[in-house]
Amino acid sequence: MANKRKKKKTNRLVKFLGRGFIALLLLFGAGSLAVLATNDVFTYFQLRDDIEKNQAILEETSQTQQELEETRKNLTNPDYLEFVARGKYHVSRYGEQVFVFPNLNEEENTSESSADDQTSAQNGQ
Repeated sequence: MANKRKKKKTNRLVKFLGRGFIALLLLFGAGSLAVLATNDVFTYFQLRDDIEKNQAILEETSQTQQELEETRKNLTNPDYLEFVARGKYHVSRYGEQVFVFPNLNEEENTSESSADDQTSAQNGQ
């Protein structure tokens, strides 16, 4: 009879340890799944941000491409070439006189910057 009691206690202990081991495995598995899910969510948001940045770059590049296409088409136009040569490089025909007038925007910018320089010089003294 004592032998039967020892067996029952041993069986109870084995069952208890077995259930505890299974519970630990389940907790470990649940924790691992939670970590993996968190990692996947983080990756999702990171990829979404990358997609938004790449779409912005794509739009900017497409706009630049359209501008370059327009410039390329204009460069085949002799009137546009003459306009650019005269405006930017001050090219003239034989016997022409070219007068270059200062740009009004440049005068405003230089007067503002010189006023700022004078103000900062007065404050520095």
